[in-house]
Amino acid sequence: MTAGALLCGTAAFMPSDSLPTSIIYYSIGVATVIATLVGVRRHRPADPSSWYVFAIGISCFVVGDLLYEVTGWFLGERPYPYWNDALYFVGYPFLWAGLLLVARRRGGSRDSAGLIDAAIIGTAAALVNWVFLVNPVLGDDSTPLLERLVSAGYPVSDVIMLAVVARMLTRSRGRTPSVLMLAAGSSLTLGCDVVWTIDMSSDGQVGSIINAGFLLGYVCWAGAALHPSMRRESADEPVAGGRFGRGRLIVLAAATLLVPAVLFLQGFRHEPVAWAPVGIGAVVLFLLVLTRMYGFVGQVQQQAAQLENLAMHDELTGLANRRQFEQRLTEAVTTGSPQVCMLDLNGFKAVNDRLGHAVGDRLLVVVAERLTGELRESDMVARMGGDEFAILIPEATIAEGDAIATRLSRVLRQPATVDGQELHVGGSIGIAGSDGTGDPVEVLRRADVAMYAAKAADGTHRRYTTDLDHPAATEAQLDADVPAVLGGVS
Repeated sequence: MTAGALLCGTAAFMPSDSLPTSIIYYSIGVATVIATLVGVRRHRPADPSSWYVFAIGISCFVVGDLLYEVTGWFLGERPYPYWNDALYFVGYPFLWAGLLLVARRRGGSRDSAGLIDAAIIGTAAALVNWVFLVNPVLGDDSTPLLERLVSAGYPVSDVIMLAVVARMLTRSRGRTPSVLMLAAGSSLTLGCDVVWTIDMSSDGQVGSIINAGFLLGYVCWAGAALHPSMRRESADEPVAGGRFGRGRLIVLAAATLLVPAVLFLQGFRHEPVAWAPVGIGAVVLFLLVLTRMYGFVGQVQQQAAQLENLAMHDELTGLANRRQFEQRLTEAVTTGSPQVCMLDLNGFKAVNDRLGHAVGDRLLVVVAERLTGELRESDMVARMGGDEFAILIPEATIAEGDAIATRLSRVLRQPATVDGQELHVGGSIGIAGSDGTGDPVEVLRRADVAMYAAKAADGTHRRYTTDLDHPAATEAQLDADVPAVLGGVS
């Protein structure tokens, strides 16, 4: 890569039509094709066919360059358009397809945001190219039609190349060293081609600096093929949803501002306003930006919903968490007479100590499923933390609340099989209603007091009564725990 860059710098100071310059130029072109094939054999990417397609495109360019030079040697002139131009136009689709295939991401979600961004950039570039390059060339009646079509074909091809490069760089997790070098080489080829087209339209010669730019593009392509990261370009990698950073925002804003810029420039130069292409370009850009913003708003709403779900649910069990439970309890107390159960597993610490926290976590998942299965659709079960759960029974009588507490106690006493171990755990349940209070915090406190009373007594369930608030009743709340019985392997 360094040697190639030095040769490019040397060529920039040599006469463009000299034999040494020609040797350097075509040697680098051929070496780029060989480097691409060597890179495929050495690094073995997941999709080598994409690199072969890209190599075909480079080969068409190199053969076209050789034909251009040979024509000058044998004919003493270089006709335009000629067969070398046909080779360039044949090579462009292979380059576009190869670049897109090399940088693609398989197995992930479709990156429609990056596709729209590339379309915005391509549309803006197409507008500028049409107004200042293509339209003047096609409108020049003094030039033969074939020459006008070929001359206009190069800017059109360059616009597509720009869109391809934009698509490469807007892909999620797509900017590896190999892709960056591919994009750099394509950008150099694009820029030099645009300058060459402008120079050609004024009957100028391709300069040494332009030649050096083309050569440096070849060197970047060769470096991309030889870099070890090329093997990952087609690998299955997760696509992170389209990021909308400051750099992308600036590029898209600049692209959309090209429409008024074209109008200002034509007005400043006192030229006839190209109202048709400007109008069409403005409408297309508006629709693309509108689509992009619609997708962006949808993405923000989806992420907000995900964050809300994470904020309201327990990550381990999928149950509601304390925050959501307290919100629902507040609503239930305000609108009706709910029953609340607080539940603490008996002997859960012994499971963690003897079998490890992983088994304890899976046991919590089993308990959560069992509790949910015993409740009505309108009821809610939440994990309050550790091995403590809360159950909200809205619009329930005391009898209904006690019945549910009895069912929960019974289902918890059934053995649970986790990782081949039959675990016998129970639960201490406290139940309280909202009678005599409209404070949800007080209802939760009552159920909590009743739960500790149940734990201190027989470890099943107990309803809150005012006598439980006596200091003598609360003194032993935190010390009682009924050990779990670890059975044999099921």
